[in-house]
Amino acid sequence: MGEGCEERFDFKFFKWIWDFPQKRRPALIKMLEELSDEKNIIILSSLKEVRKFKKQNEG
Repeated sequence: MGEGCEERFDFKFFKWIWDFPQKRRPALIKMLEELSDEKNIIILSSLKEVRKFKKQNEG
């Protein structure tokens, strides 16, 4: 924790994290799909994918 930030457990935030895959992710994915004509969208779903992407795109 940063200096001056007291540690606490926030049930509201925990519920938001818990519900994200079912309630929020679909809308986010839809928004990204709509932008894919204008932008290069890359979704990495695992640490293995991140490492592979990083290795392929190192300068």
